[in-house]
Amino acid sequence: MKQKKKKNTPPRTVQVEIIDISNLGYGIARDGGKVLFVQHGVDGDIAQVQVIKECASYDVARITELTKPSPYREPHPCPVSRRCGGCTYVGITREHELELKRGTVESALRRAGLSDLSVAPLLSASERFGYRNKLQLPISFSGEKAVMGYYAPRSHEIIPCTDCLLQHPAMNGIAEWIREQIEQLGMTAARHLYMRCGRDSTGSESLIICLVVRYMPSGIDRLGNALRERFPQVSGFLLNLNDADTNVILGSRYIPIYGSEYVTDCLCGVDFRISPASFFQVNHDGAELAYRKIAELADLRPGDRVLDLYCGIGTIGLSVTAGLSDVSLTGIEIVPAAIKNARYNAEKAGFTQPDDPYNDSTASGSAQNENRPIRGRYARYICGDAGDAEPGQYDVIIIDPPRAGCSPELIDRLAELAAYARSLVYMSCNPQTLARDLAMLRERGITVCGELTPIDMFPCTGHVECIAKLSRKKS
Repeated sequence: MKQKKKKNTPPRTVQVEIIDISNLGYGIARDGGKVLFVQHGVDGDIAQVQVIKECASYDVARITELTKPSPYREPHPCPVSRRCGGCTYVGITREHELELKRGTVESALRRAGLSDLSVAPLLSASERFGYRNKLQLPISFSGEKAVMGYYAPRSHEIIPCTDCLLQHPAMNGIAEWIREQIEQLGMTAARHLYMRCGRDSTGSESLIICLVVRYMPSGIDRLGNALRERFPQVSGFLLNLNDADTNVILGSRYIPIYGSEYVTDCLCGVDFRISPASFFQVNHDGAELAYRKIAELADLRPGDRVLDLYCGIGTIGLSVTAGLSDVSLTGIEIVPAAIKNARYNAEKAGFTQPDDPYNDSTASGSAQNENRPIRGRYARYICGDAGDAEPGQYDVIIIDPPRAGCSPELIDRLAELAAYARSLVYMSCNPQTLARDLAMLRERGITVCGELTPIDMFPCTGHVECIAKLSRKKS
């Protein structure tokens, strides 16, 4: 016997007061005893909302009528922000955005059982818009039309947008022009457009463009010649071949079309060569602010041995040791291209790189040489996993892991290394994994010294950087 179909019931509509906002841009309210996540809601709103998704422990709703707007609301300057989901805080005041981000760090600490730790006021160094020095845009074809923009949240739909308000002004107009060109050329092999810009210590600007393609497309020379003529400020154009069916943007093979394969940017007075695959903070002013804070917390002294984990192209280690004439710097990074850049950057910054770094007593930081004074600036960079950092005695340890935080193996290794170090400075782009790692380090006798310092590295978004100083010793 067939079961009767249930009649469709109209969506439930309720009036709520939004009491908080998540870092994903959802207002948080309560409907009875159930949590309600309201799309584009702002704390302080009173609104009629329609429930569009019901789950066991929470519901999701959208606003149908804004009865009383929050005092924190402000007009949206971006026409696609509600669809692309990137700028989750673009519709609220700047002051409230900073308060929310500090609250994100405090909340993460509470959930990890670290409510005794205090969080300093959030530091911000840059303008709210135009700060991103790197741009990555996916490309798809709808028939003969090329679509370029940002993925809508939790989907593969590309929201057309080639002039994001967050991107550096030097990139304005270039992405849309390239979209038009690959459309005219029928270049369906194109997958992503990647741009990066920088300015070195002499004031010279550079901008490279990398087009990620599935295979070598026809018409690429024509595109390169037109690009060189139309945008003379572009210092280099290259292809990246990636035919893998994954969400990893860059493949391993690069094909130069013309000009440079890297940009140079200056941080804290040090020039850095940056290749497309290398990690580099997207906010120049925010990075300088963060690195100066790291230098302050590290309390570096002449003759120090410094370990820089997840060193990338060497930005943090080289920036914070720039004023020291006698120092030994060891960096570990898993990306080969970044290590190549780091070695070049260290040499340009006046560091000597030993021919045999593992046996060079002035740079090794090994236990048997702990009392030997360091005379000069030494740097060595090792391509490998941070969790495999070799045992040694370092005065200062700096760590800037990816969003996943530290592995259990690295936590154990840090506990060993911290027994000797004067300080350990942890910079994190994810408050949740930072709090988890701090809790595990506390179990191993390593505690936070003073306040945690949040940094607004990504204005308009829900992301927040945070810096903590730790030590096994009393400070």
